[in-house]
Amino acid sequence: MPAPRVRTRERRALATAIRVLRAERDLSQETVESSGGLGANAVGRMESGTSAPGFDSLVGAAEGLGISLGELIAEYERQLAKP
Repeated sequence: MPAPRVRTRERRALATAIRVLRAERDLSQETVESSGGLGANAVGRMESGTSAPGFDSLVGAAEGLGISLGELIAEYERQLAKP
């Protein structure tokens, strides 16, 4: 069985999306983590692209940002569409 593909471009788009949305709201990583029920350093790992967050983490990030999961995905799609 082949090794799973690391989706670097997609991780980078998600990292940028979370960072942009957080900056627009002037929120710290810690505030997003606390408000979203995420563990310590979870947002930092997402923003650095070193983690591949699961569904619960994405929902938590959206909650911490004060947006819907759909809005987070829409920003991800915008970032992914950039060259």
